[in-house]
Amino acid sequence: MSKIRIIYNNVWRRGEIYAHGSEHPQFPAEDTQADTPSQFWRTRYGIGTGNGWFQANTTNDKINFNEGGGNLTATIAANTYSGLTLANAVEAALEDAGALEYTVGYNESAALFTITANANFTLQWANGANAANSAANLLGYNSTEDDTGNNSFVGDYRRIHTHAYLRMDLGSNQEVNFMALLNHGISANYTALKYVGADANNFSGNLETENLTYNPTNLFHFFSASMTHRYVQLTIADATNPNSYIQLGPVILGKYWEPNYTFAREYTQGRVDDSVVDESYSLVEYAQARPTRRTWNLPFPLGLTQTDADKIVDFFDTVGLKYGFVVCFDSNSANTTSYFVKNAELSDPIYRHVNSWQWQLNIREKL
Repeated sequence: MSKIRIIYNNVWRRGEIYAHGSEHPQFPAEDTQADTPSQFWRTRYGIGTGNGWFQANTTNDKINFNEGGGNLTATIAANTYSGLTLANAVEAALEDAGALEYTVGYNESAALFTITANANFTLQWANGANAANSAANLLGYNSTEDDTGNNSFVGDYRRIHTHAYLRMDLGSNQEVNFMALLNHGISANYTALKYVGADANNFSGNLETENLTYNPTNLFHFFSASMTHRYVQLTIADATNPNSYIQLGPVILGKYWEPNYTFAREYTQGRVDDSVVDESYSLVEYAQARPTRRTWNLPFPLGLTQTDADKIVDFFDTVGLKYGFVVCFDSNSANTTSYFVKNAELSDPIYRHVNSWQWQLNIREKL
């Protein structure tokens, strides 16, 4: 078991979100900077929205097809689309390249594209000349098989977006080695989940990437090495998500502090119940139930250094009793031993021996 780690200086909360793939107006991206897991960002979703953010470029803009008179190639105009506007762009590209009349639609709830013509045709996803940069994956069609023998083809897979992203300006270079995504709705079928650091706000070069280890609901990840950048991007590709949107609660990004010694074995762990119960004169109970929360009282009886004592002061100055932070009891299994917590009380470090301080960390789970 490793030493306890505390992540309290959340640079994500202090930064500025200056770009994102999409968002639902009732669930803005800035909610990831809140301190309450019940506040969250969601990508755009719902009837008439076209769901999330679709990007067509030279890696995925080709549709090879055949109307019976020879092989043809349609090129989707490079742009950023919703599912609805992408369907219109695909329809225009097919009609420009072919002779048939096409109708392309996108169903938000099913998250499926449908390509229809006024006669039978073939979509050459697997055997077309441009299979390497075809739009099969963009539109949710199986890239290993051609679609033949019909005048209408429905996508094989849900597609709510190409990917979702948030871009953050931290204001200056910040060293980070930890990231947490709380109350997220990313599914286990995600295809990309990563932190990207950059020195320029357009992410044009000198990029560093850390793939995040997936965990349902709450994700806690220690980086393989520290990174120092001003601009960061969180990238999520989860195109088959059954909710038709990506959800994120608070994001914690920072550098962990690992006290010189871990807490003693004589620690306590319990639950606090803040429910309010009252009685009428006739002894009828009235209750306002609240969920119970974990609590910990963690003693550090000796062995903390002057550096640790200074960190404790900075820790209290930064979060006090107001803000949440992350505590990890074993970084070797961060996703099962980490919690989003608040200080229950502030206990100053006590100088006991030469370069040896005593302290007690009193915390409770933040819901």
